Amino acid sequence: MAQEAWQRCMDDVGLPAAVAKLLIAKGYVSKASYTKAFRNEEVLEKFIEAVLTRDQPCGVLALGDWEIHPVADWLRELWEHKEASTDMQLALPQKLAEGGADSLSTAALLSWPGALGSKLSADEISNLWSKFEENYPSEVLEVQHRPCKQLIQLVNQQKSQGDLRFIPWKQLLTEAQCDNLKQGVQKKEKSFLSLLSEASGQWDMLECDPSASPFGVQRLLMTRSIAWALTGWCHLSSSKKLVSKFLDFYTRGGGPDTGLRAPSLAEAEAADIELCRELNALLAKKFTLDQALHEVLVLRNSLHFWLQPRPRPSASVKGKGKGGKQQLRDRLASKGGGKWGQGGTAALKKRDADGKFKGTCHAFQVGKCKFGEARIASLNMLARTVGCPGTAELSVTCEPAVSAPLLEPRQVAASPVPLPRGEASEKDCVAYHQILLKDGGGVCSTTDWQLPPPEALADPLGGVRKAIYCSMPSDTCARLQSRLGEPSDDPVFSDEEVVVMRHAVCKSLGVDTDWALASFDKTPYKFNLLQSIALTLGDVDSNLPAVLSRGAPTGVRAPVRASGVWPRCDGVDDDEFTDASPELHLCDCNHASALKEENKVLELVHKEVADGYMEHIPGARSEEVLNVPLSWRKLRLGLSLEYLGWALSVDGVFKAKILECKKTRILAALNWWLQHPKRIGRKELSGILGLLIWATQIRLPLRAFLAPLFTALHRPTGKLQLLHPGQLAELAGLLDRTSLRVCKSAQGSDVQAGWLLREVGGRSVSRECLDAALKQPKLKNGKCWLRFHSWGPTTNLDAACLSSIRILKHFFSQNSFGWANSHEVLNGFADAWASSCLAGIGGWFQAESGTRHWFHLGVKREDIPEEWMWPQRMQAGIGSLELVAQLALMITRAKICSLPCAYRAVLRQYSDNMGVVASVSKGLASKPPMCCALVTLCFACLRMKCDLSLSHIAGARNVEADYLSRMNCASQPLDQAIESAFPSHNRVEISVKDVFGPWRDFMSGGPKCL
Repeated sequence: MAQEAWQRCMDDVGLPAAVAKLLIAKGYVSKASYTKAFRNEEVLEKFIEAVLTRDQPCGVLALGDWEIHPVADWLRELWEHKEASTDMQLALPQKLAEGGADSLSTAALLSWPGALGSKLSADEISNLWSKFEENYPSEVLEVQHRPCKQLIQLVNQQKSQGDLRFIPWKQLLTEAQCDNLKQGVQKKEKSFLSLLSEASGQWDMLECDPSASPFGVQRLLMTRSIAWALTGWCHLSSSKKLVSKFLDFYTRGGGPDTGLRAPSLAEAEAADIELCRELNALLAKKFTLDQALHEVLVLRNSLHFWLQPRPRPSASVKGKGKGGKQQLRDRLASKGGGKWGQGGTAALKKRDADGKFKGTCHAFQVGKCKFGEARIASLNMLARTVGCPGTAELSVTCEPAVSAPLLEPRQVAASPVPLPRGEASEKDCVAYHQILLKDGGGVCSTTDWQLPPPEALADPLGGVRKAIYCSMPSDTCARLQSRLGEPSDDPVFSDEEVVVMRHAVCKSLGVDTDWALASFDKTPYKFNLLQSIALTLGDVDSNLPAVLSRGAPTGVRAPVRASGVWPRCDGVDDDEFTDASPELHLCDCNHASALKEENKVLELVHKEVADGYMEHIPGARSEEVLNVPLSWRKLRLGLSLEYLGWALSVDGVFKAKILECKKTRILAALNWWLQHPKRIGRKELSGILGLLIWATQIRLPLRAFLAPLFTALHRPTGKLQLLHPGQLAELAGLLDRTSLRVCKSAQGSDVQAGWLLREVGGRSVSRECLDAALKQPKLKNGKCWLRFHSWGPTTNLDAACLSSIRILKHFFSQNSFGWANSHEVLNGFADAWASSCLAGIGGWFQAESGTRHWFHLGVKREDIPEEWMWPQRMQAGIGSLELVAQLALMITRAKICSLPCAYRAVLRQYSDNMGVVASVSKGLASKPPMCCALVTLCFACLRMKCDLSLSHIAGARNVEADYLSRMNCASQPLDQAIESAFPSHNRVEISVKDVFGPWRDFMSGGPKCL
């Protein structure tokens, strides 16, 4: 049926059979597929050109002939045929009303509802909201902010038609407002046409009077912006920019002295009408709505003109309680008749015989007044309200006057006579221009230009104009009049007359004529004359002509140098600056003349200081003494040096302390966390961790204890949900199959967006088994338990966090950090190896006596603490084993040497694993087992009062430590050289308890085990 209708349509247009067959071969098998394939006429023209020139169903056409070929016109008519059918369908209701239903076909009758417009279904609106939440996840909209369905339908219809029309503000309703209005509407039986139009998306919009408050205007404009963004017409940020700028102008009014007020609600709505018209015009020019909003709001700044502050009405008639009511009665009673006079208060609204207002008219404020006198009268009323001295009224025909008596508004229309001229004094101008009105003409612009600004009263070039007038030939006017009828190329003045006039101008400026008229190379400008005029006017750039006279770069042969930047010239010091240049000279020492007379220089400096031109900067002398750059705002010198939050003591043994303010903040947070380890705010924890990262730089082993706190900061909290199979089915459609993250909050359960699914029925789930776990869950009493991970605003601290907090509190309470004694230098080497189920660590060091002590320890999977979360294969944690080897080397030294040290010592050891070296240098690791091994190592360093300095060494130079670590490896070959270098009597016995004991001490008590 569709193909027959399509063929009949092509026959009606008159399309040749070859072209019709070609369209069907290209896939256009129905009328809808042809009309909907082309977005606009430009795309259609490209298609017609391709059909007639490339496929050539009508033969070979010359270049450009396809545009005027009859087949091209038939193809256009075939595409435009849909509009005629739409017009016919839209005319159907009128025919039905006239009783012409018998003449209409059944197909036309059934096709009429679709012609009214496409109604969005509930599923389509739900999909729109889903996309909106994906595109704008930070926008959480409740029913009080969501646009109603009728508004969404109307905006979607405008978008599909590409026609942005103004929607009355009383129809911009939210879902909550729409529901409230529906409750108050009386239910009555709807007619057939009403039901039919409602089914097609057309119905009478509910209306609610908008509020004139800024919040009410913001709500309705934001409702329309959300509807635009919901339908995908524009981005939400563009529409929000419109709301912000509209409210800025809507709430911007003049002060009490300006006589201006903010726009009213009706005026703001009228401005919105103009805005929609301009946006629609730009959409017709192929602009997108985002581009149109940027064009109107930023480039054109149209709201600035539509939402200007309006003048306030006159306050001549006082209100109730001030005698104003009696005055109004007296004025109206003098007219006779009515309650107080003829027509009562309506007398103020009457017109005269010419149809003009007798009273004050304010209709010009909204652009509805057709009489110029009303506008002039209102301007006069504004002048009286402002109280500007010397302000005159305006009429339709008079010239602007400087000073004139004020007239009543009704006298302006009655007798528009020219106002007298007058001279304004400087006092009047200053008083008048103290009131600055913002009318778009600049910061200091006013709406009335009757009085000049104060600086215009002075005439610095009056002498120049007088000199030109006096030296001008007497028949100048006659010469100009003669040239109006007969144009000529001859100059108006002769060369002799020009010389005389130039001499007079230079004489009035007080400069020499030859100097002022001097020429410069490659320019026609008289720079000397321009400089003299600038000096006369008091221009701030009076030296600019002199600079330009020497020439300025144009950027043709070389780029123009940046403004205010001079190249460095390291040359010989010019003693007396006889050869001055615009280059910037940087000298390493004082000028020669200053070196010769030091007393004179010192005297001049003291004079500059006494006059206030120079001052001593605190910290500059300290910077010169210490020879280091110091910030004087963060530096204090005394018995202790306070710098950047540290108090550094240089008296005797070097010590460092944190300033009391930072110490108090750190200890307050640590004490609170020890007492309340549950529900710690993540934001608070993040801020204190940043401060602790800075504070632990003085004692790097303390930084490793921040790892449990960072783990708690980023650790998700568990959420348990008990769901029935129906809720499980809903959850299956909301999950991201890759990350197992809930993309949208569930409607039938309390599962929120952003949660991660981890367990279903007590079993861990993954991407592979997700579908099977949700389709066949392990039910209990018809329901299933699910475990999620979420990142809320709070987190909990575990035992490792509390142990770290106790250690940090112990050291920061003492607040005394000494300098590491670098004279105690001990070298050592360590290494580790591992297989799938077995590992070994080994190393050696040389004592002060020259003896080489060595160690070896075999490690199994069950020897490692469970909190370390070691991988199943031992070899997967080889980096952490290397760190354990360095720990074992320190423990071996402690058994042989006198550790703990009397002072903090630096132990220098070597490793062939760069990851281990980087972790020790940084002092922090984030993931187990590396972070657990580093915490154990740093705990041992604090216990032994030493700092570990770990350096990297190539594996080829660490063969001894590698050999000693592989002594429990069955495939290790025997090396006689290494065996002889490390005899058995120099072996230091260590156990698993010695290596992993510090970790257990750390977890058990913290600082009490140090």
